[in-house]
Amino acid sequence: MKLPIAASLVVLLASSSAHALWINEFHYDNVSADQNEGVEVAGPAGTNLMGWSLVAYNGNGSESYDSIHVQGIIPDEGAGYGAIWFPFVGLQNGSPDGIALIRPDDSIEEFLTYEGTITAADGPAVGLLSSDVGVSEVSSAVNTSLQRIGFGSQAADFTWNGPVPHSRGLLNDGQSFVAPAPTFVRGDCNADGGYNIADAVRVLDLLFGTMPATCDDACDTNNDGNLDIADAVFLLSNLFSMGASPAAPYPGCGVDTGATSIGCAAFAACP
Repeated sequence: MKLPIAASLVVLLASSSAHALWINEFHYDNVSADQNEGVEVAGPAGTNLMGWSLVAYNGNGSESYDSIHVQGIIPDEGAGYGAIWFPFVGLQNGSPDGIALIRPDDSIEEFLTYEGTITAADGPAVGLLSSDVGVSEVSSAVNTSLQRIGFGSQAADFTWNGPVPHSRGLLNDGQSFVAPAPTFVRGDCNADGGYNIADAVRVLDLLFGTMPATCDDACDTNNDGNLDIADAVFLLSNLFSMGASPAAPYPGCGVDTGATSIGCAAFAACP
């Protein structure tokens, strides 16, 4: 068994943007000989992990000491999210040590350390500094792990917990997922990637025809929380009479964070 050193888990997100994948659970230390060491990667169902990898870092010198390639397609275990567990024998027991989740282009998705911080001296995480999130394993019971819990759809929505009974390859107890709202462009009512008179026609068709919209928020051009003739008038005024532009999200893709959202099931022109 490696030395039973207490550990505090640390996480550094590589950027301020939402992360498609993240480390969701891991285990590195238990009483007696270490068993079932490994790391779980979670994210949107259907994500192909080909080309992704995990790199282990030693706090003594802050250098990488081992790595594994991960593979598989993330299953749907709830609300369009899932997780896959990867055995990683020989994870160091801290003071501090770390794990980095590496994208196929060798950039960092996430960098974790435990019992202290590391500024990586080599490898894909070189130059990155981690920050403590306050959980640890101290010769914990066999078949326990550290896990993210909470409610959300990205790494930053969850907090770390444990050691608790493992849930290797499954979403964690105390962890619930919500599918992220589709992104859209306000005013692009026909969702063709443009903003023109055809969108005003689509608003009128929505009001007086028989074909419903898949993203009502995109057709609510004046952002008043209603779909009515005023939306067509607003759009035409903006196009031809220098009227006000639509409220965000416009002109690029985004989500409606205001109180006037009336729903958006899908929007083909945005990823």
